[in-house]
Amino acid sequence: ASDVYKRQLVTGAGGPAGVAVIRSLLRRSDLTVFAADMDGWASGIYLVPPGQRRLVPPGRDDDFVPAIARMVADDGLDLVISTVDVELIALAGRRDELAPAVLAAPSEDTLNTALDKLALAERCASTGRVPRTVLAGRDAEAVEWEFPVFAKPRQGAGSRGVRLVPDRAALEALPTDEGLIVQDFLPGEEYSVDVITDATGAVVAAVPRTRARVDSLSLIHISEPTRLLSI
Repeated sequence: ASDVYKRQLVTGAGGPAGVAVIRSLLRRSDLTVFAADMDGWASGIYLVPPGQRRLVPPGRDDDFVPAIARMVADDGLDLVISTVDVELIALAGRRDELAPAVLAAPSEDTLNTALDKLALAERCASTGRVPRTVLAGRDAEAVEWEFPVFAKPRQGAGSRGVRLVPDRAALEALPTDEGLIVQDFLPGEEYSVDVITDATGAVVAAVPRTRARVDSLSLIHISEPTRLLSI
């Protein structure tokens, strides 16, 4: 948190990411942290004083971005941090409306790619090794797969909706109206890498982790940090 951004709003205060961000910011005594969520019972809201708790419309609501803009004006906010995918996309496309506050988020194009597993696989194909990734249905059925293969929602998180497809009959039975993608199944230990960059896109630090388990109910990734890499 830069010294310039003294008054900060964190949305998605009901999720584990929102709670983690709020707790981290509260370690700084020089910051004023506001917490917002669409649910008045969201746990993260109650980490901040009553005068800094805010309710917002759902991220898909037409009034969501205007509501955040009004908070920026009314509360004199310097920085907006959203921890909800759908909110990030809405805000990134209209960040100018939040001025003079800064939105701590990548560009709209980056978000649309990163949050779409098919688009991300296609974007990364020329820069590294990626599993074959195609839409369920006709595209997937045209591929000579080595079974089992993996199917998952094109958009989503927390391992919701993922399934192992054991054979071609199961592949052909996959629903085509759920936005599923099909990928090569890659067995073995899974790694995640959390990366933080500065405003110019330069990598500040990277934390590789082995992912031991994903809890889809709480959306908490339970994993073992390996080593902090400072760039």
